[in-house]
Amino acid sequence: MNIGILSMQRVINHGSFLQSYALKKNLEKYGYVSFLDIIDGEDNSAIMCDSNSKTTVKKNTYLLNRIAIKYYLAKKQKKIICENQREYLKLDKHENKYDCVFIGSDEVFNCSQKSSFGFTTQLFGNIVNAGYVATYAASCGNSSLKTINTYFEEKIRESFCKINKFSVRDSNTEEFVKSLSDKPVIRNLDPVLIYDFENEIVKTERNEDYLLVYGYQNRFMKNEIIKIKEFAKKNKLKTYAVGVFHPWCDKNIPVKPFELLDYFKNAKYIVTETFHGCVLSIKYNKQFVSYVRDSNRNKLEDLLKQFRIEDHIIDCTTDIENEIFNTIDYTPINDYISKERKKAYDYISLCIDECRVKTEAR
Repeated sequence: MNIGILSMQRVINHGSFLQSYALKKNLEKYGYVSFLDIIDGEDNSAIMCDSNSKTTVKKNTYLLNRIAIKYYLAKKQKKIICENQREYLKLDKHENKYDCVFIGSDEVFNCSQKSSFGFTTQLFGNIVNAGYVATYAASCGNSSLKTINTYFEEKIRESFCKINKFSVRDSNTEEFVKSLSDKPVIRNLDPVLIYDFENEIVKTERNEDYLLVYGYQNRFMKNEIIKIKEFAKKNKLKTYAVGVFHPWCDKNIPVKPFELLDYFKNAKYIVTETFHGCVLSIKYNKQFVSYVRDSNRNKLEDLLKQFRIEDHIIDCTTDIENEIFNTIDYTPINDYISKERKKAYDYISLCIDECRVKTEAR
């Protein structure tokens, strides 16, 4: 069986790589798996409703004298990610026809965000070379029916008719799909939480306790930086920026995706502001806190509420120590992940079985 994945696998981002790889590994037991590239669509600069205002992120200007170092490291990190994409995802190997295509995970339905490929109905199910189409843990990101105009809404509704089964990863996306399709919608965990990576994780060498700081460049505000550094100093921790770089941290380290896993696994504490920063913290049962931005509020708040740890959301006024020392009980969380893992396997297996029946009937 030829199985395809349509996702954000070419994004230069550790989380995008890890979730693409994890879904690929979970599907390989059913057949040969390869990735579809996103086909360019319409210009989506006008996709948003008039009432929707763009979300802006204020950039900090802290220690800009070290900006050259940051961009040197970012260039080196990009090369590492691209090499791993070629080696492990085999992105340039395509099939002319697929028995089954899974759309997801990642923000494949985030149509309110301007992108290089624009608005393409392919991401919403319009895949002409697939016999069967399903989604897995798809997300709208910060898109919703309120943020798109009627023209694109109807395009999505038409494309959704071509999807046989829907799996999403957050309540905002579930509501979005249910508003535009009458088909059942199931919730599944991100592939990074489903796959164990025990055969892939690469051990790294360290000889000190560290606070892992994981967030996008230029998104930590000055007050946040001050509080992070104060917490690290008070608790005799070095600050490590791994994979994404912050000049104010003690160490900035370019890593392979499977090395990143080891840095998360062995961190004393973690401060993040990304979805996969939280996913990996939960996966490795770490004590962590997360800032939430307008651009990721839908998916990040939903994730932490799902695991009942939303009290670990902080803002620039929060005393990090109070929240990060608020111990997370991972026993019920790990039990929940185990149940959700089986649920995910059952869903994927059902999709494959339905695809086989459909193929045999043709």
